[in-house]
Amino acid sequence: MTRNPSLTDQERLSEPLWGLVEVPNYVTSVKAAVSIWTFVTVALTALLLFVVVGGFYRTRRTAANPA
Repeated sequence: MTRNPSLTDQERLSEPLWGLVEVPNYVTSVKAAVSIWTFVTVALTALLLFVVVGGFYRTRRTAANPA
């Protein structure tokens, strides 16, 4: 049976790439990872609220002062 050489190349590349996914678990503890994701989630939520509230404010101000 002939082995497909591209499959071995793919296996050689995919194993180290999957290993990169696990780096945060080795570098940080579980509590630190949860803290980081919590901070990122809160920061993105605050940014979203800032954009939405700014849009409502601009719309209201534009409707109150027609050109």
